[in-house]
Amino acid sequence: MAILAKPTAGRFDAKMGAEAEALGRAAARIRPVGRRPREAQTGAHGRRRAGPGSAFWQYRAYNPGESIRNIDWRRSARGDNAIVREREWEAALTLDIWVDTSRSMDFPPAPDPTAKRRAADMLALAAASAWLENAERVRVLDDPRPANASGLGKIGSVVAALARAAASPGAAGQQDLPPRGPAPRQGFVLLVGDFLAPVSDFAERAATLAGRGARGAAIQVLHPHEIELPAKGRVEFASVEASERHLLRNVELGRDEYRQRMADHSAALGAALGRFGWGFVQHRTDTQLTPALTRALALLAAEGA
Repeated sequence: MAILAKPTAGRFDAKMGAEAEALGRAAARIRPVGRRPREAQTGAHGRRRAGPGSAFWQYRAYNPGESIRNIDWRRSARGDNAIVREREWEAALTLDIWVDTSRSMDFPPAPDPTAKRRAADMLALAAASAWLENAERVRVLDDPRPANASGLGKIGSVVAALARAAASPGAAGQQDLPPRGPAPRQGFVLLVGDFLAPVSDFAERAATLAGRGARGAAIQVLHPHEIELPAKGRVEFASVEASERHLLRNVELGRDEYRQRMADHSAALGAALGRFGWGFVQHRTDTQLTPALTRALALLAAEGA
């Protein structure tokens, strides 16, 4: 299917869409948790209890008063009692996606191939494509539309919802943190961003989502310069989100401490998510997207196994 016919809101383009969709198709072999291969195009997920569906669940004795249409006459003919054949209840799985829209994601500016914004959007769209390839449902977590209209069944709708979320006035001042909800109970959540906000703030938002039974994973997207601080000599650093400026007369003197603090920050993020069973993946924008994408999808799949 065609993901995009034209650019959307100046942030997404047809080339990005085609690349993300191709990545998603390749990653679709990692099926949502509990998925059976023969159901790959049905959008059905066994919930291990009786209900509407196509998969056999169990035989049981017929209860007087229920519809005789439930009776399996062939099975009942083997004995003296009426037997009912029950199917397993099945439902499509919903993945809620959130992408950081803060200004720190604009480093370095497009069209730099290592831009954080593009990498985050690509990962989110590829994950959505993989989920939809398995005939499941995808939503954008902070989509400002009414909740009853938030179900998204096509990748083009995901693109439009991401654009709406980025332009939403309600997101002002909170772009670097995922919203506290709403996430579907027993659903799935994928968070994508640089997560440079205080760990306690991020963990509180994720814990709120997890508290509703959502299972999830987070992909931290960082530029290599943010990880390694390769600058040399006298450098002035300017914040992209505030008016702060810091002059370092000799970057080399603080490089080791900086790298350790960045590593500690990422480790703390992973530990915070791990406390309620969520997965954590780090992606460097100078590397291929596939490893981070497949790792995050695998973590989601493992959550409910």
